Amino acid sequence: MSRTLPLGAALLALVLVASGCGDRPAPPADAQGEWSGQRLAGPVGADQSPRLVTDGDDALVLLVSEHGRVQPHVSRDGAPFAAGTPFATGLDGFFDVLTPVRLADGSWYTVATGGDDYVVRALRSADGLTWTVEPTTGVTDRAELSALVATADGVVAVGVRRHAADPSMGGFSALAWRSDDGRAFTEVALPGVPAYRGYRSESSVSGLVPVAGGALLATGRAGRSVRLWRSADHGASWTVVDDPLVARADGIERPIADGDRVLAAVSGLSHPTLLSDDGGRSWRINRGLAVPFESDEPVWLWQAGSRLLTVRSPADDGVDWNRPEVCYADLDQCRAGAGPGPRLALSEDGEHWRAVAGPTDVAAAAATADGRLLVLRAGEKGVLVDTWPAGVPLADAPALDRPRTVDLVRLADGERPEVGTRYAAPLSTHCGIDPIWFGEQSWQRTDDGPGYDGGDRPPAGWPIPPGGGGVYGYATLGADGVLTYTDGDGTVLATYEKAAEPFLCA
Repeated sequence: MSRTLPLGAALLALVLVASGCGDRPAPPADAQGEWSGQRLAGPVGADQSPRLVTDGDDALVLLVSEHGRVQPHVSRDGAPFAAGTPFATGLDGFFDVLTPVRLADGSWYTVATGGDDYVVRALRSADGLTWTVEPTTGVTDRAELSALVATADGVVAVGVRRHAADPSMGGFSALAWRSDDGRAFTEVALPGVPAYRGYRSESSVSGLVPVAGGALLATGRAGRSVRLWRSADHGASWTVVDDPLVARADGIERPIADGDRVLAAVSGLSHPTLLSDDGGRSWRINRGLAVPFESDEPVWLWQAGSRLLTVRSPADDGVDWNRPEVCYADLDQCRAGAGPGPRLALSEDGEHWRAVAGPTDVAAAAATADGRLLVLRAGEKGVLVDTWPAGVPLADAPALDRPRTVDLVRLADGERPEVGTRYAAPLSTHCGIDPIWFGEQSWQRTDDGPGYDGGDRPPAGWPIPPGGGGVYGYATLGADGVLTYTDGDGTVLATYEKAAEPFLCA
């Protein structure tokens, strides 16, 4: 049977974790405080997510393996994490375990969801170290939960039902469920969700957060439209949030909330996040967190107490070491791994961000009641929890180094080359360089010089970064219609003529 990843599967893949525990300092540090790290033993599946949650001064981590087993770890009152008893969920295949919640009776609770049969099982623990697995009722047919929250009188979950004859092929429709005891669930319809009649009517809901006043906010989509749903009665009923800005977006997801302040990742708008000051009833562009217009990388957001975290690349902050002006200035500058790496960024209000010294391979983050900041991350030999002490401001990250650049003559989009003008013309090597695209035209190579694609050894003397990559040469159109491609000194590398057929590169 063919399989697809669960709807809520993490985009961050982790390898099998080595056994053993121990302290490991997690750089960097400043004069007032430093990150301390502890490695946690237990395997994590490539399609599963390690889970971190805090309640008061206690912290819980669940490491979920691809074979349905879970390894818990608990820290109480700031003590080192202690390993609990590993247990089996009874699920296999593509499944996941949702981020746990703390119930009103003090017990920890979560669900295992998916598997080959798309079922839901309740996981419960009094101390976080020893867990029981229980069947659930009310989540009927083939369903998959994607997010879970605790309320004053139980739990609320959101997810999808899979309608396709082969459920691994989807056929999604969005739903919510609520339960007083975590075992018996009642299905709650979400308004504005069309009946499933094929992929054009598919709907989904993946984000769920509690906001001020005990209300809940869920994010998803219905058909081709972005959807926000809000509940003021602990998930018993829902209303659609009608906001014109959200309606223009292509997608909205990964909401985080602290009281009435909600920040969510968005696609299809001028900036990558939206901010709400009233619990999700109305939204505005968050101009404090910008990325380059051409970027299609998702923005990951974490709520850690009152602090918000994300990870920023140098390009997000306007320092791009891979743009042509950098590579033409010095090929060594745009080799793989050149330039500064990503930086952790912190905000207290969602609008004003600063880069801080801290880990950047973040899988989850949380804060304790006493003010400690915990970051769960993937290390070379396993999963680590890094802790920043309470009451100590995070140090600013060092200023970004900036590369040397040169001015270039380049063709603008839609522009045709002028005869005799030498243009900087980077060549992508994904499909080789025998056919190329330049000046709104496909070109076919005419000489018998060496070929090159990204997997080849670069020809000697060609302007290619160390380790491989694009070719950073110059193209000049002659009066005879021949396109000559040279290095910076004018040495001819290749010649081209207009191709009879369009150049398509998959």
